[in-house]
Amino acid sequence: MAKKRSQRFKKLHRLIQGREQEAAQALGRSQQRLLDSKNQLTALHDYRTDYFQQLQKQGEQGITGQMLNSYQGFLNQLDVAIEQQHKQIATFNEECDTMRRHWLIRRNRTQVIEKTMQRFDQREQVQHDRREQRELDDHSLRNHNRKEPSSS
Repeated sequence: MAKKRSQRFKKLHRLIQGREQEAAQALGRSQQRLLDSKNQLTALHDYRTDYFQQLQKQGEQGITGQMLNSYQGFLNQLDVAIEQQHKQIATFNEECDTMRRHWLIRRNRTQVIEKTMQRFDQREQVQHDRREQRELDDHSLRNHNRKEPSSS
């Protein structure tokens, strides 16, 4: 007996659903990289703030030119690192957007297959119910014909 349409679609559904899950996992990894990068930026800002406060305290107590240059040089390095982190966050934002679009495409495909399978299941159920009703009707008719007295 040939497989029902809904049965044939189950294998396709598993394949499409697996691809959707892979896309969702890739999106999750991308979102985690973005979150980690934002946390690193926050840490850099906090560190820069702390270091700048140390410079101010040293300045109030008196600071040599060499120490001032050292502080300023390190603050400049932190500013560069912060700018690089901003760029990395922008890159990860774009990556997340791309991954989200990719996942949504996969999700839509899965939903289309699921709806198609539901329609096939419904049609097959209607066909089964009709076939079953015909068989019951035929059986009832045969029983009715047997019980009828012969007119001979």
